[in-house]
Amino acid sequence: MATSRSKTTTKSKSPRATACAHVYRKFHDLKGVKPTVRPAGPNKVFTFKGRIDTGAGGPKLTQIVKVTVSPAGKIVKVVASR
Repeated sequence: MATSRSKTTTKSKSPRATACAHVYRKFHDLKGVKPTVRPAGPNKVFTFKGRIDTGAGGPKLTQIVKVTVSPAGKIVKVVASR
């Protein structure tokens, strides 16, 4: 008789890992950027700042993404600049 493994045990990610995974998935130009962290009450705000190339000969733009994560590791809010 074959046994199947159920995925009932989920490993909880840290707030930093949650924020990084979300930003790297949604904002490809910020992949690999290390966030700065500041407390906001019980939550933590992770700020990612990166330079984006607009094309050949064009200016570089600064993009800032702030992710607020609860102590439980849930994303509360995401704010991105243009």
